[in-house]
Amino acid sequence: MKIFKQKFIIILAGASLISACPAQALDEAKIINEAKGLYESGEVDGAVAIYKTILEKKPDSDIANYDMGIALYDKKEYEKAAEHFKKAALTKNNALERDSFLSIGNSYYRMSEAKEAEYMDKGKKDVGKLKKSLELCEKAVQYYSFASESDGRDRRVKNNYEAARQRAEALEERLKKN
Repeated sequence: MKIFKQKFIIILAGASLISACPAQALDEAKIINEAKGLYESGEVDGAVAIYKTILEKKPDSDIANYDMGIALYDKKEYEKAAEHFKKAALTKNNALERDSFLSIGNSYYRMSEAKEAEYMDKGKKDVGKLKKSLELCEKAVQYYSFASESDGRDRRVKNNYEAARQRAEALEERLKKN
């Protein structure tokens, strides 16, 4: 009788864990939707706070990482955004993978532009900043290439790849002149 009770308790505990998983998934989806609503209404900081809470509990959530990346990108925190997009790119969802690679490329492209602006703003031009801008742009090209491998028909990917490739070539030419 004692063994039967123990097995029953174990089975009951397992069943409650299994039934809790769909509820947790629904809760996560509901919370993500709330954060998306905040983001879409312009309350980006509120959305970031919610995504942060979700990711503390579930750091590998592809959707929460992607959405956090979008919010951080909107705040011009491109480096942090790229890190979240990289985590989201580990998904099994092909569309999300493509969009994550595209967004990583966009983040590196923006970081490249910012580094070039730093180079241009200073009275004495620091060639190191221009080299860093080129490195970041080359990373953008690389991630656009990954996005293209995931879905080569997406025009955004093709257009961004081409723009980044041309930018990298122009930066290389400028470096040769310096």
